[in-house]
Amino acid sequence: MEISIYSKLTADELKNLHAQLTSRYGAALQDDSRSLEDRRLDKLVSRKVSQDKQEQEIISVREFVKEHLYRQLKELALIIYLAMDKRKDFGVMGEQRVSISFCRNILNIPNNREVTQFDADRFRRVLDECDKRNGNRSGDAYLAYVKDYALELFEKKYPYHSLVDINVLLDLLGAEYYLFSTLGAYAVSFILGSIEKREIEENKAFIILREYVRSPQFVLSIAAEVYKDATMIRQEACEVIFFNKWQKFFDQSKAERKRALHHVNSAIREGLKAKALAWYDAGKTEDVLEVRETFIQEMLDGIFWHEVGHHVSHKDMDPVHHAFRSNIVEGEGVGTVLLEALADWAPARGQSKGAITRFAEIARTDVKRATRDLYVYMSDNWFVDEDEEFMSLMSNVLVGLAVYFINPDGSVDFARLNKEKEQIYNFFQKRCKVLLDKLLDIVRHATYEIGIHKVDYKTLEKELYKLYQNTRNARPLEELCKFSSFWVNMVGYLKKFSRAGWEQYQAALNEEAGLLEQMILKVITKGNEDKYKNSLREYIVARSKEIGLIQLLPEVDSAAAVRAACDAMKMPDKIREQVQTRFEEIDKGKNYDISISYDGEKDPFIAVLQEMMLKSGYGDIKSGMLIGEYYNADASAEERKGYIKDELETLRDQLESEMYLEIDILRVNEKYPIRPMVEELLTTVAFFDGRKLAEKIRSVEYTSLDNDALMEVFIPLKRGYMDWNTSQAVWRINQDLRPEDFMLQWTVDKDFLEALIEAYS
Repeated sequence: MEISIYSKLTADELKNLHAQLTSRYGAALQDDSRSLEDRRLDKLVSRKVSQDKQEQEIISVREFVKEHLYRQLKELALIIYLAMDKRKDFGVMGEQRVSISFCRNILNIPNNREVTQFDADRFRRVLDECDKRNGNRSGDAYLAYVKDYALELFEKKYPYHSLVDINVLLDLLGAEYYLFSTLGAYAVSFILGSIEKREIEENKAFIILREYVRSPQFVLSIAAEVYKDATMIRQEACEVIFFNKWQKFFDQSKAERKRALHHVNSAIREGLKAKALAWYDAGKTEDVLEVRETFIQEMLDGIFWHEVGHHVSHKDMDPVHHAFRSNIVEGEGVGTVLLEALADWAPARGQSKGAITRFAEIARTDVKRATRDLYVYMSDNWFVDEDEEFMSLMSNVLVGLAVYFINPDGSVDFARLNKEKEQIYNFFQKRCKVLLDKLLDIVRHATYEIGIHKVDYKTLEKELYKLYQNTRNARPLEELCKFSSFWVNMVGYLKKFSRAGWEQYQAALNEEAGLLEQMILKVITKGNEDKYKNSLREYIVARSKEIGLIQLLPEVDSAAAVRAACDAMKMPDKIREQVQTRFEEIDKGKNYDISISYDGEKDPFIAVLQEMMLKSGYGDIKSGMLIGEYYNADASAEERKGYIKDELETLRDQLESEMYLEIDILRVNEKYPIRPMVEELLTTVAFFDGRKLAEKIRSVEYTSLDNDALMEVFIPLKRGYMDWNTSQAVWRINQDLRPEDFMLQWTVDKDFLEALIEAYS
């Protein structure tokens, strides 16, 4: 990928250019004793270059810095990934999310294309090359390298924890790109990319239009990040979300859509997407593509106001709570939920506001847009899926409150929402304050056992004060509690040195999570929480059914289906039990990877699969195989005969390799005058042992086919064996279920069995 006008330079050539530009501008740009205005690149260039060449000189410096940062940060990003990979620690997002997102960036894969196995292989080669040039270190050694990392630019070193300071230089250059950097897991995470700037009062927002390079922690499901006085929003993340989630909605197979309706969580997921797209007047994939630009812009708008809402809610906190808040946002717990809810429901403070307040504002002039905004919001905050409870508290709270304002006809009661939104915000403020006070109280009153010594909070506070005096965090003792790094250390001490305190801390978080759901349910049901089994999730399910969001299909009784298949085959009880056990094992996650084989005893499990396929027709187990689909009837007789011979020799080779044992019927298309050629070739195409192909074919029929293929081949079904027919039927079912997932095309797993049993039932 070409990042700059210098992308084709070798490492040595770029190094020489760095030296030249450093001697020309580096000292002045990095001179902190001069004013920022005096250090601006355009002023420096105007003193050294003639007017007609100044613009080109400025572009050259900006492009060099972009290329230099890209190359240095790409190497750092690869090393961070190698540390994750070798330590088998990909954080809460997991290996798949991290790897796919990072692979996209490193290989510059378009946002509207799937990542393939070919891409994965190329990605692995890039990683191996990086590993080799860095000495094939261990994961811990790579992590240590990152923690000791410093990027050098114009003779100034930027340690990993100060990479954000590079933006001072980028501002001096007047660059249209920016480096976003934050500290956390694996020391530092970052994105370098081109930007569009927005500003709301004192808050700056940067929309990253193109991400040149990003560290692996920034998976594409993270659409935004909030900093002290700025917000980063990622357009590429929005584009990938649109492609994977919205554009593909109508392209799902019937079996895939049907399967989702057997599970309440996934049925709500699909229902929310369908409703949102309906408000965009999208009923098919072509319609979704037509509204793509509008959809993404409205998605960006919703994210933007959510992030602005964070700034509003942060300003409403007292300084100590604001400093402590980073200690309640790990993972998907109640602290994260409260802060996200506060951002969504933040009221207008001048021009600033949260996402829900923004939707209510839009509804005054465009109800349709505001309605689809709210449905997209609910969809984006519904994380649970089928039997998975990932971020369930977040889903329950945010979607539960939003669905409360949906009318029975699916419209939104914006008048009521407008009336109650500030009350909801105040409720979340109060719950957040209660939680923070509880946690602060635990930290301040815990006993810390450090070695043989028992110390209290005040002692640790004084020790941290001493520690900070020679660092950038130096500040008066009474001011320490207003800075987040102080509380990060204190909570770290609590976890490490106070077992009882840490247990109290976790118990307080868990207690507030349960209270939060119950209090919300009590308010929105007007005290009728018993009607919903005291469960906010049950309330969401009931409301979803009421507004037509979901229509659950009845659960399929897999045990009954297996019994029915066994009955039809008159299978003995002892063997039935074995078959049922195999089905149960697969249902619990023990996948069965298939391969064609005619060896050994008949397998009753395979026989039952075949029975279900035969009776349901799912997988077309008895279908024929077309050959000769590229026959050219206008070619010369010699060429036509050679083509037919090649096709028949393919059948011979497949028989020779025991992909199937014989051919039941060979139907030859009478559309073509090829009967003499076929009859001759069937007696001349031979196996290694001298037998002719004709000996392996029970019947040859000359008849008209409904297509232009030369022939159709029917292979006899071998009951109880994973034969040719059964393997092809398994492949066809998997193609229907998950056409994009090539790794599972030859697998019988839980999803496969559910789809087959449903068809059989």
